[in-house]
Amino acid sequence: METESSNKSIFVIFFKSQTAVATLAISLLLSFSTMCTASIVPEILSDRYARISHSYDGPFCSDHHEEHLPKECQAGSDDAQAASAFGTLFLNILTLVFNSVVGSYSDVHGRKAPIVAGTLLSILSPLALVLMQIVPTMHPIWFYLSLSVTGIVNFISIMFAAISDVVPEDSRSSCFAIMMSGWYGGFVLAPSITLLMSHMAVSILSFILALLGLLVAAIYFPETISSTNIEAQAETAVSNEEDDRGWSLLKTMIEPIKKLSILNRNMTLRMLTIGSFFSSAVFSTDANLFLFYVESHFDVNEADLAQMFFVMGILGVVMQAFLLHPLTVCMGEKVLLTLTFLSGTLHNLLYGVSRNKEGIYVAVCLSQFTKLNFPLLSSVGSKGASKNEQGRLQGSLFSINAFSAAVGPLLMQAIYNCTKDTFGPGTMFVFAAGLYFLGTISIAFMPVKDPTNEETEVEDTTICDDLAQPLIDPANHEGENSIASNA
Repeated sequence: METESSNKSIFVIFFKSQTAVATLAISLLLSFSTMCTASIVPEILSDRYARISHSYDGPFCSDHHEEHLPKECQAGSDDAQAASAFGTLFLNILTLVFNSVVGSYSDVHGRKAPIVAGTLLSILSPLALVLMQIVPTMHPIWFYLSLSVTGIVNFISIMFAAISDVVPEDSRSSCFAIMMSGWYGGFVLAPSITLLMSHMAVSILSFILALLGLLVAAIYFPETISSTNIEAQAETAVSNEEDDRGWSLLKTMIEPIKKLSILNRNMTLRMLTIGSFFSSAVFSTDANLFLFYVESHFDVNEADLAQMFFVMGILGVVMQAFLLHPLTVCMGEKVLLTLTFLSGTLHNLLYGVSRNKEGIYVAVCLSQFTKLNFPLLSSVGSKGASKNEQGRLQGSLFSINAFSAAVGPLLMQAIYNCTKDTFGPGTMFVFAAGLYFLGTISIAFMPVKDPTNEETEVEDTTICDDLAQPLIDPANHEGENSIASNA
């Protein structure tokens, strides 16, 4: 009964906030935009590489059965997989360079402008996909470039910071998860659209949905930083610029590195960052190479992918929106975070050793529990920063993740190339499982309180004090419901 009431209070807190509702709407629209083309992007790009780079002139590559796939089509698939890894590298280099700076910018000038800019950039990749089907000679590199520039502004990190501005600290992980459930909502139905519509029609729909996401950000999303705070922060920034005059170029060059120093504030944030680094490296590999892997080696078609994404979406919504909060209440954030990392180790191992579709489906289902670590990592990290540093903290954490996400797919692609004909193509996922286990060790040994951080402000020394304890104390449960009702 207490857990049910607690869950209800979380939804009350979330849906009474215009900011939180706007982030959910943006997340849902952009998820549908991305996922309705998820199964056709590898097919379109592989076929285009086969024709441009390997002189293929036969039927569409995906029309062939795996056993009779022309060598030009297989080579095109390998080219597309490699290009995806390099595109991810470029995207994450941009995120590494810009994200902590953009996060700090949002602390000073407000959250809305970066979120609008990020959603604007998200329109470019579906537009490029439409143009590729209109112009038969258009090179796939334009699609990867349009996707990569979204790394300049990672709007998800800014939305996390915006939610941190308006919800109580103990509710952040659950509110982050509800927002992410909107993303997984796109997994449920969007991939099935490709079974009912042509590739061109689906690509146009993807563009329209991304455009709607931009309109929600521009019209409905409210500013979460008060005008008084923006003016005060801006005056401080101007004063700092005047003090640093003459060193502006050097300062600009080192600014991203300087912003990252917030992650070195205490041992808790250091261990959290290490765990997040390994998690992001593997997650990026799964996101960018998994579809190419299963389509090339398991004869997975659009119908299989639609079914797979439907199950992933249902589980993702249930896990993020309904189970994360009660699990956090029962276990505490640290224990739950450690279990999600163990799950990541196991589901990547299953990717590597599975020899049929059934094994892949089991691993995909387990991966949805793993993805609970995404809001948990951001929530734990947010407790290490003051209210005026939320953008910087989230931006810095995403920047470190971007670096690992850039390295991960390239490393796994190199392992794939070296082992696909010897140990098997799944070896890269076995290696990924080992990386996830290293992250698990880091999270397991993460201190709930850093006893050596005596000189830090009180706000910083108390971070993560409650990670080993449930977020809601049953003795104070009625008081929390009262707070939620007034939120």
